[in-house]
Amino acid sequence: MFRHMLHSENFAGGVIVTATFILTLYLSVYVGWLGMVLVGLVGLIITNRIELYDGYAISGESYDTSQTWLLARQMKIRDKENEIQRKCRASALAKLKRQIYIANTGFIAMVALGFSMFMTHQL
Repeated sequence: MFRHMLHSENFAGGVIVTATFILTLYLSVYVGWLGMVLVGLVGLIITNRIELYDGYAISGESYDTSQTWLLARQMKIRDKENEIQRKCRASALAKLKRQIYIANTGFIAMVALGFSMFMTHQL
């Protein structure tokens, strides 16, 4: 029973939310409220990059390629897939997007809490 719980979607989401809460408490103590806002924004940028690549990462390309060019290359790769590959990738992508949504919710809460507390206590 415990092994099944470790591999469930709800458990992974709970771990992400708990880790975000612990990170928020740690940051508010050691780097202040504005630092928590900055870390939340960095987390949102990281999850945005993960969502941009969404399983179609192109190896051998530099990190700072333009997003338009990158999306065009990803669409060409997507068009060459067969039906089974599309279904497998769609299920993996749905799982990834669910986890990104949970992480984004935590980061947005971190930014909102940090900004409001910074405005309340520092200014």
